[in-house]
Amino acid sequence: MIQSKTKIWIHGIIETREQQPFLKPKIEKIVFGYLRNELSELGCTLADVAGTENHVHILFLQNPNKSLGDIFRQIKTASAHSINLASLIPEEFSWDIAFAAFSLGESQLDKTKEYFANQKEAHKKTTLPEELERFFKLYNIPNEQKPV
Repeated sequence: MIQSKTKIWIHGIIETREQQPFLKPKIEKIVFGYLRNELSELGCTLADVAGTENHVHILFLQNPNKSLGDIFRQIKTASAHSINLASLIPEEFSWDIAFAAFSLGESQLDKTKEYFANQKEAHKKTTLPEELERFFKLYNIPNEQKPV
C-alpha cells in the first residue's frame, strides 16, 4: 500500500445550550450552511444535515488527520460565532458542550439519510433525550446522565 486510506462515516448529534429551541425553521438553512462550510474547512465531507429547533444531526466523512473532539469543537465554536455575528436569534447562541458521534458503514448511509429526512416528524412523538437513549443502547454506550 503506497498511502493510508480511510473512509469513516460519522453520524453526529449536537444540541443547543440546555436544549433551547433556538433553531427556528427560518434560520436552520443558514445554520446548516455554517456547519457545512466549517466541515469543509476541516477537510470533512458533509453528506447530510437535518434537525429540529434544539439539535442537529450531521452525517460526514471524518478527516483522518483530525480527532472527533477537534472537529466538533471547531464546528460548534465557529457556527455559534457566525450565528451570533449575524444576530440570527435575539439572545446569545451556544451549543451544548457535549456531542454524540457514531460510526456508520457504507451500507447504512441511505437509511441514515432517510432518518435525517424524517427528523421533524419523528420528534413530534419522541424527545431528544429519548432519541439519544435509543442510540446509546444501539451502540452499547453507558448513559449515566439522567434524562431531562
